[in-house]
Amino acid sequence: MVRKKILVLCAAPIDGSSIGSLLLRDIAQSLPEFEFEFAVVPPHWLGSEASRFKQQVAILRGIAARSKSYQSLRLWAFRKFRLARLVDRVSELITNHGTNQIIVTATSPEIVGIASQLSNMGHDTRIMIWDAPEYLASNLPLSRRQTEIHLAAFDQMMRGARALAVVSHAFKRDYQQKYGLPCEIIRHGIDLPAPFDRFRSGDEVRIVFAGSLYSKTEWNAFVDALSAQGWQIDGKRVQLYFIGHFPRTGTRRPPEMEWLGPRSFDETLEIMSTMDIGYLPYWFAKSHELVARTSFPGKLSAYAAGGLAVFHHAPRYTEGAAFLNEFPFGTVCSSLKAGTIIESLASLIKVMGSDKFREARLDAWQQELSSAVMAERFKKFIADLEES
Repeated sequence: MVRKKILVLCAAPIDGSSIGSLLLRDIAQSLPEFEFEFAVVPPHWLGSEASRFKQQVAILRGIAARSKSYQSLRLWAFRKFRLARLVDRVSELITNHGTNQIIVTATSPEIVGIASQLSNMGHDTRIMIWDAPEYLASNLPLSRRQTEIHLAAFDQMMRGARALAVVSHAFKRDYQQKYGLPCEIIRHGIDLPAPFDRFRSGDEVRIVFAGSLYSKTEWNAFVDALSAQGWQIDGKRVQLYFIGHFPRTGTRRPPEMEWLGPRSFDETLEIMSTMDIGYLPYWFAKSHELVARTSFPGKLSAYAAGGLAVFHHAPRYTEGAAFLNEFPFGTVCSSLKAGTIIESLASLIKVMGSDKFREARLDAWQQELSSAVMAERFKKFIADLEES
């Protein structure tokens, strides 16, 4: 049997540790009937193309993250000197690989620029969106002019696309209304038969955060609330754990917190299976409303797999809040006030081991968060390729 072929255009190496790399790698592993080829386009002047000078590149990344002028210079150079060549190279890959379809992960201005031209040339492009292009532009950050160029390329890419995969219902509503594309919600699904469910001590409450911490104001408010409470809630000692790279600045690091460092995904799941609650903060600031409303936190899948109850410290309009409303194995705390945080946490602690939470977590797993669901939705995303 001839395996059907898919070319994937992405910004990070497929063997990387990012959630995007993990999702693509797991999709490929869960669909052995397809042959995946990955074309990696790293950030121009910032990516692996300069890997011989890792220390210098790391310093350059830090500078670029704060410099709109540098971002403008490197993207101007990319469009001027590399874009056309990369479009030709990807077109050749499509021909040599034996498929006329390309899956685009729209995670960088470089990839969006390439994809906009590929779809304009008549190639069958299918777009995967994990974050809004406006968020990408502000996060880099891009100048006003570069933002306009990026959003115009994004619009051109979308208007020439054949299908769309997104992580949230908010994205699906917004983009289907604007572009009329067939759309699937594809989130990272974890290859386990069911979420972990282990006995936990009744004398201590273990709270874990895993991953990259961006919502520093929310984290600090959470830590301050626990500190003011003496790290005790209703007679139970509260222990806080952190898995990942702890931020260097702007983030409280209390002595009651145990930092476990970066771990592999499998190690992280094992650790989380011994915990009680997964802490999931999102920005309250209005400047981050778009990303909070449209993005789906990958941590939610991992927390569910670990058998955790979820403390979602975020506004009520987030996609995570809507998800927990549909599958109630956690609570949403939409306040930075210490008293409200402790009250919400105390309420969660009382019910976190209940049958209701177990059933809701299992429902979420079976309907949204397993690798089987992820694979099935990806197959729908590429349905006409599968049928050809």
